[in-house]
Amino acid sequence: MDYGYSFSAMIAGVRWAVDNGADVINCSWSAPGICPTLTEAINYATTSGRNGKGCVVVFAAGNVEGVITYPANLPRVITVGALTFNNTRKKPYLIDGDSWGSSYGEGLDIVAPGVRIATTDVSVGDRQSLDYTDTRYTNYFTGTSAAAAQVSG
Repeated sequence: MDYGYSFSAMIAGVRWAVDNGADVINCSWSAPGICPTLTEAINYATTSGRNGKGCVVVFAAGNVEGVITYPANLPRVITVGALTFNNTRKKPYLIDGDSWGSSYGEGLDIVAPGVRIATTDVSVGDRQSLDYTDTRYTNYFTGTSAAAAQVSG
């Protein structure tokens, strides 16, 4: 789930959400390594957000069918894995040849549906340009990101 965002962008995003009144922060990304300043920003969200009550911070567990990695493995966040239609953990190639499997293990807090979730999405051709003006509905949003969004809601 590393989309190439920098640590500074991750930190700025979390802090901006807290400072602008977010109650829940959904994080469908991972970091390329451990960053103490990012950990501090997430701890700031979980302790200082919502006027000192703490924001609910939800992380997608990851789609690598292995251990949960940073920062989804931090103790103050809710880490979400993905289920199939049969309420079993999503494993590689279990549904229609999808090669991903939900991360699991120590730190996983909850699971939610993560296969073929209906949502809006940018058109495939616009993903590269990040032009979000052309949207469509899709029934194929899959992964722990789809599961985490449902828990965040």
